Amino acid sequence: MSEQSTAAAVQVAWEQVLPGLRPEEFELATPPALKVYVDKRPTRQQMRMVRAKPDELLLGMYTRPREHPIRGEIVIFDETNAEAGSPPEDTLWHELSHALGYDHELAEVAIGLTVSRDGARCSGPGCAPAAHAHVHHHAHDTGGWSDACPTCLLHSRLTEPEALMSELRMYAHVQHGVPQGLGGTIELSRRRIAEARAQIPMVARMVPGRVEQLHRIAAQLDAADAALTGYLTPEDISDAARLIRQARREAYLVAWQKFANGRGQAPWSPLAA
Repeated sequence: MSEQSTAAAVQVAWEQVLPGLRPEEFELATPPALKVYVDKRPTRQQMRMVRAKPDELLLGMYTRPREHPIRGEIVIFDETNAEAGSPPEDTLWHELSHALGYDHELAEVAIGLTVSRDGARCSGPGCAPAAHAHVHHHAHDTGGWSDACPTCLLHSRLTEPEALMSELRMYAHVQHGVPQGLGGTIELSRRRIAEARAQIPMVARMVPGRVEQLHRIAAQLDAADAALTGYLTPEDISDAARLIRQARREAYLVAWQKFANGRGQAPWSPLAA
């Protein structure tokens, strides 16, 4: 991703989150209280400011001069996000959470998000660990769908959790955990994932030429379900959203294979984008 495309992604992500903020949060997240920039890589001084280690990648940082307690800046680093495979919008939402005062006292001069071999973490004086949400899970009855098309159901059952996790991902990063009252979306998403997973054996019999692809979908859904189990971090939500989206894309192509009988190239669709 180029610096220009990263800036565009950051702009879209910033505009997405603003409508969901409270009035007092909105004031903190917009100019002149907050400015957002995209840069290529952090300087040595910026690495020192957030106390990042040499072997860590600094993805973004939030700074606020002591003399201007209500003004701050967010910098998103294009090349380090690309190197870490981290969506820049996740980094923006994480840093925005610091501007809004989540999970730490607003006394730091600089605070940043780094990744290392141990995964993502905060760096900076007084930075608290990300909040974790403990989600209780129950057994699901996935049932059978003999009165409907399994190939269609495999795709359609994934559109809902994809949308739910896409929305939840943004607010989880902003609040450093699953926002209070939204834990039910995890249960609903896991139920839909289980319902989609249950269609795969039947679809394999309907489209035998796509068995390898169906195995890949099954693995993606298993990984997404595992990511949504137990104590959840914003990174878990992002992983689940990515895996569900990949599985839904694959399911779309399997459905095309079934109904178009493999003639020509698969048509473009916004559902597969």
